[in-house]
Amino acid sequence: MNKISIIIPTYNRADSIKDTLVCLQGQKTNPEFNFEVIIVDNNSQDQTKKVIQSYIPLLSRKFKYCFEPKQGREFALNCGIENATGDIIACLDDDCTVDNYYVLNIYEAFRRAGQETGFIGGKILPLWMGEKIPEWLNEFLPGNPERKNNLDGTNEFFCGPLGILDYGDQPFALEPNPNGEYPKLFYGANISFRRSLFERFGYFSSENTLVEDTEICLRLLNSGVKALYDPTIRVYHKIKTDGVTPGYYNRWYFTKGRHRETVQHHDDKFYSDTFDMFKRSLPEQRIKEKLLNRCQALFNFGQIIKEEVKEEQEKPMKILFVLAFN
Repeated sequence: MNKISIIIPTYNRADSIKDTLVCLQGQKTNPEFNFEVIIVDNNSQDQTKKVIQSYIPLLSRKFKYCFEPKQGREFALNCGIENATGDIIACLDDDCTVDNYYVLNIYEAFRRAGQETGFIGGKILPLWMGEKIPEWLNEFLPGNPERKNNLDGTNEFFCGPLGILDYGDQPFALEPNPNGEYPKLFYGANISFRRSLFERFGYFSSENTLVEDTEICLRLLNSGVKALYDPTIRVYHKIKTDGVTPGYYNRWYFTKGRHRETVQHHDDKFYSDTFDMFKRSLPEQRIKEKLLNRCQALFNFGQIIKEEVKEEQEKPMKILFVLAFN
């Protein structure tokens, strides 16, 4: 392992990408490895290309601009992999920043893990942009000393749609639960792979444009590839506080249900449970309790539409559900 390639797919983020590029300029390294940064313009219509090209001469030869005309994050990532020369491929989003030890921590994490570890994920912490964080969200956020335990999964429920990931301060290997499912996976803004994995198991899938990070994690894990969580690798994700609303969560979980790859059989109990969750959300005044029930109902509705609504009915039904649960 002597080179790390950082891939940043970007689309219409001319303002935000500046911060990402500048924070990568001051990375600490050592003589044992070097790194490159590949920025993939995914057919942006704003000033993204102009901004990137104006920064590259200032930042060093480590930075490279690529253009991917086919729309979709998975296509941009695959373009970056094709143009990368490193034996470690790190994925980073265009609305994120990192500290000066980001690349060094990736290198050290793989060195400690050894060759048997194929990919590693780290923390994604919020970088709030705007006014006060919603009070009902506070108890689930990293850094809050009153943050509740995660036995019921509520931390991930509220943080996942915001791209926040914090599994604690101790490293661990990803392991399946007794049902064979992986309850903890990594998000695309902070995940690094050995390049050899793409050569053996293929690149990011273009079949599902919503959850390409989940898909590749599961594909690799189910193929016997070992993965580690390392909390020393940290990324800071910009989040606009005025966009954190109940309506945002409703739409996010409905869309997630629509794009879920494995859908359970829709028996009478499935419909009954979904309707009960919806009913419980109607009189509920506490926002977090209302969201827990309504978003699960919407997630189920998304699956129902995917499996049982005819193609010509899909658009009006989708609009109806989104409006009904806003």
